[in-house]
Amino acid sequence: MKVTIAPITANWASIALAGPKARDLLAILKPNFDFSNEAFPHMRFHEGKISDVRARVARVSFTGELQYEISVPARYGASLLEIALKIGSDTGAHLVGMEAWLRLRLEKGYIHVGLDTNGRTTPLNIGMGPIVSKKQTDFIGKRSLSLPFATSVEREQLVGLRSKTGPVPIGGRILAVGTIRPPCTTVGYVTSACISPSAGNIGMALIERGTECMGEIVRIFDDGRIVEAEICSPVFVDSNNERLRQ
Repeated sequence: MKVTIAPITANWASIALAGPKARDLLAILKPNFDFSNEAFPHMRFHEGKISDVRARVARVSFTGELQYEISVPARYGASLLEIALKIGSDTGAHLVGMEAWLRLRLEKGYIHVGLDTNGRTTPLNIGMGPIVSKKQTDFIGKRSLSLPFATSVEREQLVGLRSKTGPVPIGGRILAVGTIRPPCTTVGYVTSACISPSAGNIGMALIERGTECMGEIVRIFDDGRIVEAEICSPVFVDSNNERLRQ
């Protein structure tokens, strides 16, 4: 059991090409493999070369748009980004900041681990129950998912929120049905929120029995202010995933 571990994450630099013209920009970078939609569908991975540099390319998306994540040896990272921006100028390529990136993922209901989850969250709370239930063989954590604390109907579930009266406050507490304002019982809290150009004032929250309450109006308390919001699906944009599969 003498094992030596050599972390190699820092040996690679990654950039993401995201948006409806991502494939056009990838073509200009001259990959040496077939990247057509048929040969390289969503959730696939290729190893090859990009602009004659060894590369690993994954077609995954954290934005909900068509997206390719390109990893190259670290010493080529800066030059790859510069080249992509330069030759991609005709397609409208430009840098995207983290704030915009996080709004895009929220519009799609993609969770931000550590923000939309906490130390008690399991796949059963965030809509991933069907994924783990399909695994018939044993896996790390399987026993924990069968314990009473994990299967209780009272546990919090991740849902979406559409505001009715103003911006949804991150961290705001969800007041129990029938209560007006604190002090009172709360049944959850807002995990993420933003003002979306596509969907308006939206957010996600962990709420007790949340998926059973679709369409209900809840009151959210934060710093003396009350906001009303409708519980809904956490997917606000492109629920059929047409953009990322195009």
